[in-house]
Amino acid sequence: MKTVQTQAVKRSCDGSGIVVCTTAFKVLSAASGEVSALAGVIGNPFPVAVGNDGALVRDRGMAVTALAMTPQAECGVWLLEFSGRELAAAVTLRGAVALSGGGDGSTLKKAEFIYPAASESEIPEIGAAAAWAGADFFVTERRAARLPGGDFLVALTAGLFGAPVCLTSEMRERHLGFTAAGTARTDRIWSSRWSVSAARLAEFPYQVGTAADAWAAADTVVTAVTSRKLSAAEYEVVLEARGIHSTPPLSALAANLDDRGDLAGRVDYEVSFPDFRVSLAEGGYYINSLGQRLPTANWCGNDCPLVASERFLRAGQPLKTMMVRESRYLPGGTGTHISDLNDWYAAGPIFSGEVGDYTGSWLRSDIRASDLADNRGRVWTRIDRFYRLPPAGEQWNSYYWTKRG
Repeated sequence: MKTVQTQAVKRSCDGSGIVVCTTAFKVLSAASGEVSALAGVIGNPFPVAVGNDGALVRDRGMAVTALAMTPQAECGVWLLEFSGRELAAAVTLRGAVALSGGGDGSTLKKAEFIYPAASESEIPEIGAAAAWAGADFFVTERRAARLPGGDFLVALTAGLFGAPVCLTSEMRERHLGFTAAGTARTDRIWSSRWSVSAARLAEFPYQVGTAADAWAAADTVVTAVTSRKLSAAEYEVVLEARGIHSTPPLSALAANLDDRGDLAGRVDYEVSFPDFRVSLAEGGYYINSLGQRLPTANWCGNDCPLVASERFLRAGQPLKTMMVRESRYLPGGTGTHISDLNDWYAAGPIFSGEVGDYTGSWLRSDIRASDLADNRGRVWTRIDRFYRLPPAGEQWNSYYWTKRG
């Protein structure tokens, strides 16, 4: 088998900056299988000459993109024709960057690149900055195809996403009822919708708690941020804001829409009717090994939480009582009011008088304190005092409760 180069390698530019090349060889006295093995396949290095051993000398800086193996009129003669291109040594722009507009009025730029096989990891992901398109452009579409020789043809589309754009802004107000003084309680909420690039999305979560004056109203702060992914490059972000003096306050919006505008003059009441039980031992009884309820020897009425001259027959039974929680508010943190809490207990466990508008003989059942903030962010102490009336027809035993401490 003999091989002769019939056309020297011709190089030219395809108009997009890519160098393409062609060449041809004639193979004599060869079978088709031998010619096929000599020609190789698309993607092989490009043949540029015939070596002394009759094999094709190939340039690894170029790749075969097309080949044709045609039998000639003479017996055993074949014509081999090759087309190819130079491999990219670096990322190369193919052609020019094209400017276009999206259907929604957005600004887009498109371009094609050749990426060397070794640079596959550098192909930008959707959402990445597109410096080739200019400042504030980000990749919105990407198509990549492997070319013969291992390079990649990458088509990119980039959209313009400058500073976040406010698309809409609105305010809504809800009526929540009335305070004890007859003042209307309202909840006023501002919301705005923004177009944000993926690269700048991280700037938004940190706005919670910051001023929203620029798009809402004076003395408002951001209270919530919600983001929705529109594409890999773009997000829609919704900001919500409320006034720092609003009613309800920011710290109570998710709870019970509590109005903390005037804590100094505020008193809250909550009423419940829990069960109260006098234990068998307190009532003067015990259960023996046969399950029988028997009187306890040496029982004294002072052992019972309710006044009883004889053993308490309803011991062990649930007795309904009225429990009132009275909540008052004092400026400053809990640590500044510990003496007030102690004084309440020191006044004795039982008193006769009014709690709210109800007069009775009350047991000081419990007291608790916790910190909270008013609408302006100032710290107050909420003191919850728990008062309990005795079961119907009964009286608290002051000796029992004093001794219990």
